Amino acid sequence: MQHEYKIAPLVNKLLDLGRAYSSSEITFPVEFLVEILERKSIELKQQWERSRNSFDISWVVNMMIDIGIPHHRLFFAYNDDLLEKTVS
Repeated sequence: MQHEYKIAPLVNKLLDLGRAYSSSEITFPVEFLVEILERKSIELKQQWERSRNSFDISWVVNMMIDIGIPHHRLFFAYNDDLLEKTVS
């Protein structure tokens, strides 16, 4: 994909940091990172759609799985974020 060159350095750095520090919520705050990275993903998707290119929005969750974050932890990170937005 054409957009990969823009996020590849970020993904590679987060993969390294995540593999080293993901055992602790203090050193690798999954919920916070998911929220920030998903926001960035939406911005990038909008930019790429304006230029009529496709954008893979699953890069955040795929990266977290590659790091080794358990699926249940990701479920709660995404679910809590959605619940906060629907309640507010």
